[in-house]
Amino acid sequence: MLPIFLFLFCFILDVPETPTNINLTSITYSSISLKWQPGFDGGWPQTFLISLDNLSLKEINESYYTFSSKMKIEKKIFFFVIF
Repeated sequence: MLPIFLFLFCFILDVPETPTNINLTSITYSSISLKWQPGFDGGWPQTFLISLDNLSLKEINESYYTFSSKMKIEKKIFFFVIF
């Protein structure tokens, strides 16, 4: 009987660094667009969670996003969260 060899490879995925250089790229009557620089991710694909005023949480795979509404955006101060 031949010996059986088993090789086990373990890849440890770590949390990517925080996104930086968050910029407001456009604001219109009913939309707000943001763009950011992804943090170092070790070469793995990243997914971002983004929220406007803690109202909804959206999962995206890009380093930009546009919040849009059918209503006029009247606020002057916004709270964005990207992680």
